[in-house]
Amino acid sequence: YFKSVLLPGFLIPRIVIHICSASIMTIAPCGFKCSISASAICAVRMEYVEKLSGDREYRQLLERLKELEKDRIYCHHGIGHLLDVARIAYIENLEAQLGLEKEDIYIAALLHDLGRVDEYESGIGHHIAGRERARYFLQKIEYPWERQAVILDAIAEHRNKENIEGNEAPMFHRILAKADRRSRNCRFCDAYESCKWSVEEKEHRIER
Repeated sequence: YFKSVLLPGFLIPRIVIHICSASIMTIAPCGFKCSISASAICAVRMEYVEKLSGDREYRQLLERLKELEKDRIYCHHGIGHLLDVARIAYIENLEAQLGLEKEDIYIAALLHDLGRVDEYESGIGHHIAGRERARYFLQKIEYPWERQAVILDAIAEHRNKENIEGNEAPMFHRILAKADRRSRNCRFCDAYESCKWSVEEKEHRIER
């Protein structure tokens, strides 16, 4: 569809497209001819991330999690953490040129710790409960079924240390697990001394 982009002195019509690989030639009202890279002006909207983040049940679950963790002195698992994981994983994806779908990464990150509610309330491992919570929301927002399995498996396996240290697990599993660990600012945490993580785990380098 057509929109307009304001540049100094004139208004240039622009096209917003999903796949950007070409240059767009536009002519300003003043007659000035401009060649604009489509990759520079396109904005890919993450439709399903919008659906999930705006979902009432999802937001209520995050509020419940926030309430359950209000007295917790260790890491929290609210929206700040979830977005940190998403962004770190996506940076890794870009830097390593892995070619993973941005929206798959964000959806997996935004869903991966929802099982914490069940862990606090009934003792079920959050990676196990989280898989079922994620399945429910993926179906609710009608996420493409062919992309659901990799997200659900990555959530179920994100606590597996082999996904952080080894190279056997699928890349999507590893990128989520590593981003989850790297999102923590352990060196600056007030609960550093009493945290159950090993010194090696807490002293991970700041990379992203």
